[in-house]
Amino acid sequence: MIALPDTEIGEFPELLEDPTIQSLLQQYADAVFPLMSRDVELVPDQFGVQTTSLSLVDILNSGKEPQKGESGTPVRGDWLKASQALFGQVKEAVEAALGMEVIPRQRNFSYRGRGITWHTNSDFPGRRIYFVGNLEAGSSTAFARVEKGSTDLPDVEHLVERQGWQCHSFVIPEGDQRLWHAVRAQSLRVSIGFTTS
Repeated sequence: MIALPDTEIGEFPELLEDPTIQSLLQQYADAVFPLMSRDVELVPDQFGVQTTSLSLVDILNSGKEPQKGESGTPVRGDWLKASQALFGQVKEAVEAALGMEVIPRQRNFSYRGRGITWHTNSDFPGRRIYFVGNLEAGSSTAFARVEKGSTDLPDVEHLVERQGWQCHSFVIPEGDQRLWHAVRAQSLRVSIGFTTS
């Protein structure tokens, strides 16, 4: 069994060493990236607006606390269909590797200049595990710890992503502390997320 990391935010490379997970993630990329590439090239103007331009300070000053991030990439049905069965198989492989049940959270699809806006997920605390695949290096996930209601400028920590697959792990806290997070894609990027039970 693979033990969960003891850090609040960081990489979780041990899961990527599991051969079943490696194989499934490669199949996932092979199924989804060609569809994303085709669609982005065919109809680039239909893929929404840049959503990562709002700064965290702007959002904190607005007094709003979005639980979910918004993506600048409309998800197309064939992307979901191509990844659905593999999503379930990745879940089963993660549960076997960890020896515990995980709750499926999200499948996200992004491309250059798009991403996922700042949000907290504070309505669903717990440890998140995200497999992130990039066609090119340079995408990033940003994290900031902020007390509920604070408008002070927080320190922001970035996990800069490599080409290929990596695994992020982070804890959404209970109580008044918030872990704000956002994503900026440098290339085609997919992520598959779970919460430990």
